[in-house]
Amino acid sequence: MEKQIIEQQHFSDHLIKKYSHNMGLIFGEIENLNEKQRIFRPEPNVWNSLQVFEHLINVHNGATKSILFGLSKSKKQQAQWNQLWKYYALILLLNSPTKFKAPKIVHPIKNLSWELLKDEWQLSQKKIADVVKQIPFENQSLLIFKHPRAGLLTTNQTLSFLNAHAGHHRMQLSKIKVSKAYPYS
Repeated sequence: MEKQIIEQQHFSDHLIKKYSHNMGLIFGEIENLNEKQRIFRPEPNVWNSLQVFEHLINVHNGATKSILFGLSKSKKQQAQWNQLWKYYALILLLNSPTKFKAPKIVHPIKNLSWELLKDEWQLSQKKIADVVKQIPFENQSLLIFKHPRAGLLTTNQTLSFLNAHAGHHRMQLSKIKVSKAYPYS
């Protein structure tokens, strides 16, 4: 049992580090853009790079709040095999070029400057790692995060989702940069 606890914690730590790395790559990509490039939209209804980053922050903060709420509920649910197919479908879709309609709650609405987004990210990035590290082993398999399409996810499934979600938006940022009218200077 102790070995299982250590392995579970190592896997959670690995997923958190991977997520931090992926978000760091996105942060670096946007940091290296000039203001024209950051606000460029390839099409009128497509997000620009700043809006993508704001959306990622909104999802990150929403996931942190959802985990805390899921842990505070008196009725806790264990993961079931029938829930797994939704999770795997979500991860597969996020690793594809498929476009999704994001729930309004995580839409970018503030239109913040890059400086303000950087500050907001700095404040929020450590929270999820702190929250996950405080989850006891016996609660690791609880369904604690409610994804709008895949349903309830466990701690590690939530971290895997955040990683796949960040990767999905890295693809989106790459597409913005290869648009015909992209301002290369």
